[in-house]
Amino acid sequence: MRDTTAIGDEQRAYCRYLDHGEDRDTHAAQPPHVGQRRRTWAVVRRPRAAHSRPSTVEGRMSHMATAGVEVPAEVTPEGAAYVSDLAVELLRRLGCRYVPLNPGSSFRGLHDSLVNHGGNRAPQLLLCLHEEIAVSMAHGYGKATGEVAAAAVHDLVGLMHATMAVYNAWCDRTGVLLLGGGGPADTRARRRIDWLHSAAVHAQLVRDYVKWDDEPADPQGMLNAIARGHMLAASAPSGPVYVTMDAALQEMALPDGIVLPDERLSRPTPGPAADPDQVAAVASLLVEAEQPVVVGGRVGLNTAATSALTGLVERLGAAYRDDRNVVA
Repeated sequence: MRDTTAIGDEQRAYCRYLDHGEDRDTHAAQPPHVGQRRRTWAVVRRPRAAHSRPSTVEGRMSHMATAGVEVPAEVTPEGAAYVSDLAVELLRRLGCRYVPLNPGSSFRGLHDSLVNHGGNRAPQLLLCLHEEIAVSMAHGYGKATGEVAAAAVHDLVGLMHATMAVYNAWCDRTGVLLLGGGGPADTRARRRIDWLHSAAVHAQLVRDYVKWDDEPADPQGMLNAIARGHMLAASAPSGPVYVTMDAALQEMALPDGIVLPDERLSRPTPGPAADPDQVAAVASLLVEAEQPVVVGGRVGLNTAATSALTGLVERLGAAYRDDRNVVA
């Protein structure tokens, strides 16, 4: 265990120790990668300097990204050594700034890599007390920014806790990349508790209200699934996706030949467009109407459409209603 006594009285040291070999039947045959990942680290919470609260939303978000962030103490993130390290690099490349989560053993590899490989920066781990809170935070962040937000949940129990928040994101058409720990699928790598928390198909719990799900069985497939899931979550109509990350695959040393997916494959597809003839017909009806009314619905939430929508309403001299409760 790292000695944290020298950190100082004004800094609180948080020590964590990962040992994936505990609570496992030592007589059972195990694949070579099981139990290899052992890391020790200390995390410090640095004292905050006095500051004034920024007045703008952009200023507050920028401040939140740097203030009070827990970072590894005296640990320099090394090159990627595990599959979960590469997963963190992929999340960073996809633009995921945060990963809210309630810690669980099924994604301990991802948790380890967020802190020790990624330095707890972009993406930054956000500690939550419940999975519904974690997914709700991702939902709210995605709705406020228009970006796809990530969240991690622990196996079946965490996913069951998160189901209502997943459904809310689905109804709200908000892109959320859900990373769910699972397994290990290799029964030789399972502890006793893993048999109770795992299922043949984890995503069956939420399949009716996610856009897409996958449960990859190899390291390259895991990275490809994360990239594809992000693309689908961002493509209109947006919505949550679920990718199961096998616990043993996360902790596996990087195999030869594994690469980050082609960045072009993770770009969202263009949204659907209305038929030009129908657009012309609607325009004629609006121009000829004596008392036109425009209901913005979801278009009213899209900042990119504000200018065009304002111009349409003003040109028509129409009444306007911005109903933020419109689902369609």
